[in-house]
Amino acid sequence: MPTAEAPVVEMEPYVVRDERILPNPEAWFYIKIPALESTRGGSVVVVPGYEILTPSRARKNARVFAGELQLRQLAGALLFPDVVRALPRSAIVLIWDDEGRLRARSGMAWHGDSIFTADAFKHAGRLPDPRYAVGTLRRAFGNQITDRASRYDDDAGRVTMGTDDIQPRDDGLADAAFDEKRLSAILAMNGGPLTVYVDTPYEGALIDGAARSVWINLNNYALGSAFKNIPEWLTEGLSCLYATVQVTPRQIDFGKADFGIPRPMGARSSSSMTAPSPLSDGTPRPMPPPNNPIVSMPKLADVLKGGDRPLDARHRQYKRQFAAAFVHYCLYGGDGKYTENFFQFVERLQDDLFSEELFKACFGKTVTTFRAYLTDYARSFAYYKSTQYRGKFTPMPALTLREATQSEVARLKAEVLIAQGWVPNALDELRIAYWRGERDPWMLALLALLEEHIGSISRAEKITKTLLASPQVPARAPVVAAKLRLRELGAGAPGREKLNKDEADSVMEHIIKAREQGLLNEDLCATLAKLVYASEEPPDASITGFLTEAAKRYPLNQALSAALKTGAPQAHESPGIQPVRRHHARP
Repeated sequence: MPTAEAPVVEMEPYVVRDERILPNPEAWFYIKIPALESTRGGSVVVVPGYEILTPSRARKNARVFAGELQLRQLAGALLFPDVVRALPRSAIVLIWDDEGRLRARSGMAWHGDSIFTADAFKHAGRLPDPRYAVGTLRRAFGNQITDRASRYDDDAGRVTMGTDDIQPRDDGLADAAFDEKRLSAILAMNGGPLTVYVDTPYEGALIDGAARSVWINLNNYALGSAFKNIPEWLTEGLSCLYATVQVTPRQIDFGKADFGIPRPMGARSSSSMTAPSPLSDGTPRPMPPPNNPIVSMPKLADVLKGGDRPLDARHRQYKRQFAAAFVHYCLYGGDGKYTENFFQFVERLQDDLFSEELFKACFGKTVTTFRAYLTDYARSFAYYKSTQYRGKFTPMPALTLREATQSEVARLKAEVLIAQGWVPNALDELRIAYWRGERDPWMLALLALLEEHIGSISRAEKITKTLLASPQVPARAPVVAAKLRLRELGAGAPGREKLNKDEADSVMEHIIKAREQGLLNEDLCATLAKLVYASEEPPDASITGFLTEAAKRYPLNQALSAALKTGAPQAHESPGIQPVRRHHARP
């Protein structure tokens, strides 16, 4: 990973035939949170780290924000290790852009640029509305969407999620009401790292809640990586439970909250109800009318079925809270006696629609009976029972906090833009840094990736060749070299014969170099898949196993799907994506 003392690479300047006034350099504060390793039950849980850009003027708040995120790294490892394992291993890129600096400029090139064509940037434009979480475009780098629970909009060509993102409150519950000052976080992943773009005022009062909300959304993203169909009640229920996590350097609490589930309709008449507590000024609080639908507990079948959203915000909140009570009861109630039934139920919902018959087959009880158990559980002291950790935790790695270099600003901004499908804007950021004389290897590797992507082959080759000969080779550089070699060999071109072993090995050696440096992302997996598809020699079982696991992680990637249909040998079962190895030599 890049450091402040990373070497620079000597490169020739770009040659263009026009003039352009470059924007002024931008001041940002850079934070690096290293990955955290924690041992749970004899196995090691690796929590991904962060690379963060925040407003340079908010250094004090930035330190607090980073500290909160780091504490939640630890909470995730201790409380939800299976969720953490579903997250990408590479560092998460996060930009807090409260001044709209990623929105101020559309992607463009100099008109005298010899490789610029009008159709090279078909998707140029402004960033989308921050109230929507936007995934990747189908025609961009990768084919993997942000969240498989999202809906696909064919007209817009993008993946969107609704505006009801998590808004933490002091009591630890999720609020559905829209607030202009609430956190608006866009999670996106497009061939490279998982990115988070935060577009909200950088205020001290929001820091703790922002860290918690980012963490909740990352957990929901991981959930979407584990299941192909995520029921709405599961996402909302878990979000409410995630919001109950309270973490300090010496104590972690989970589940310590009153979700305030109202009584069912008609449970008691108004005459038998206990008088509610007075208002803060001493004024008597009015008694609610009997059978008031606003304060009635929703039916469990309606919650699990999903469908129409209640119009009233309070009723929507009750549905979320009741979903949280159901998830909590299934996972923790009665010493976990319904845990296996719960996971069986979620698994069945991947292929089947909810029905009362399906529920009974999984839980051995009708929905009505289970609702009665759940009602008692939600109002008993058992529901307030929390999981608590105290004492000395895993030592936290040291944070990096300093002014960002212009190379880091360009690279991280480009990562976020690429993730959201705005390749022209990303290329613009990187080229401007290059024209200013920035030569950080990791920034250059990303620039080479984009140059190859748009067909600027000579530039990509010059940058990649220089990087491969440098003392510190960024892991992405060998992947670009593999792509360039595939282009040179004409792999996949109409009428081109399959690659022979020597040709395939000349590409494979670059992929192996990237894996040896720990790179594992969709772009690398897709490049390997294209190599397998274009090779005359079928892959061995280890490579097939690698691609099989990659296809599970990136199920929408067409290159991976095509490679697995080439008659490859049966893959060995493996717990996760394994390292790539060379093809077996011919006898």
